[in-house]
Amino acid sequence: NFEPTGFLCLENVTHPAGAIILNDGEVEVGQMQLSFQTPNNLTGTIPPEFGHIQGMTHVGLQYQKGLYGPIPSTIGNLVGLQTFSLLFAGPELGGVIPSSLFTIPTVEYITFQYNEGRFSFPPSINSQGNHSLLGLI
Repeated sequence: NFEPTGFLCLENVTHPAGAIILNDGEVEVGQMQLSFQTPNNLTGTIPPEFGHIQGMTHVGLQYQKGLYGPIPSTIGNLVGLQTFSLLFAGPELGGVIPSSLFTIPTVEYITFQYNEGRFSFPPSINSQGNHSLLGLI
């Protein structure tokens, strides 16, 4: 059972499929959950590289008022993602939710609630490729 205390993301070291490999210097991380449930003063945009983190299963960003810009379309590359939750974000984070998020076959729940910024759905959400989506809030 491996519980890392930190990660090293090596530049120019990627998985053959283009995924970023996170490791602690010796052991590659198999599954990863990103959860910020209290204000951590995160600032900036969510970088496109975020969508290339291999093994990401759950993303929860809550109370991160300093994030801004759109959610990158590369989020659709998180092929093992099961839940995506964005709650109580600040006024500068928003835009059209990438349609690629809705095509991940493993996604079961997507939550966008209580955000100050404006989010909108893509013109057409194609759920034909995703038969496991149980909840959209």
